[in-house]
Amino acid sequence: MLKKFSSRDGCPTRELFCNNVKISARVADTPEHRLQGLMGVKKLGDNEGCLLDFRFAQPVSLWMRNVPIDLDVAFLDAAGTIVAVDNMLSESNIIYKSPENVRYALEMSKGFFSKHKIEEGDIILL
Repeated sequence: MLKKFSSRDGCPTRELFCNNVKISARVADTPEHRLQGLMGVKKLGDNEGCLLDFRFAQPVSLWMRNVPIDLDVAFLDAAGTIVAVDNMLSESNIIYKSPENVRYALEMSKGFFSKHKIEEGDIILL
């Protein structure tokens, strides 16, 4: 069953900031929550997303199986610096890989980063 984004699944939420833009992110910091990610979520609010915290810098691979909406992802180093931004297609089996070791991946609605002129090199205040 498709659902609206919420933090009722046990994930805490955190306010993040970048370029004077406030982001409300569900924090997925356990293997189970990272695996779930935004699966089944059919709608995100304008500034809502999911911050995947991998606890330490490592190669990260993501996919979009059972995610019914297109997303953008920013791969972040431990300091919150964006090292890459990618577009991810809904319901696909494409593997999206970080270009280098990263600690975080921030998943947002398609077009969020370009709309707010957030790009590689910018810092997400965690």
